[in-house]
Amino acid sequence: MLDIRSVNRGWRSRLEDVDTILNREIFLLIVDYFYIPSEYYGTSKQGLGYGLNWITKFTSFFSWGGGMALMPNDKHGRLKDDLGDTDWWFELTQEDAANVHPLFIATASITGECGRLIGVTDPQHVNRGANREAIKQWLDEEHPFLLCYNKLMFDEHAALAWLQGLLR
Repeated sequence: MLDIRSVNRGWRSRLEDVDTILNREIFLLIVDYFYIPSEYYGTSKQGLGYGLNWITKFTSFFSWGGGMALMPNDKHGRLKDDLGDTDWWFELTQEDAANVHPLFIATASITGECGRLIGVTDPQHVNRGANREAIKQWLDEEHPFLLCYNKLMFDEHAALAWLQGLLR
């Protein structure tokens, strides 16, 4: 895992010994969605949540060759507010996520009928709920994810097609 909370802490660094998104030449960024309290987007405090100014973060990520990011769409709308009127993101429904979101699909594949993860033995996570619970608790229930994409590489349809091709 890499720390994406601050552009100033290495997002743009090309130093050889620094472990950053850019040094790993990350093309697809998938941000975890199982715990997104209201302060995770929209806080200026360092070290708390995912931070502010996603336009700058994505502009930098895309300018260095990043292709797209699957982001949790928080129920308070803070990420959407932060992205504003930019035209390189769109909302995904749960049905969309079930077809193109690798983490959502993988989690669904290890979810039992009771809605809990199967095979978890760690006492801290043994009763952890899966996608349905995460969406209900933390995300916009109609559109739980945003797909942000590099407009030099994709349009909305091509970005979805690329994700679907990744999963085949």
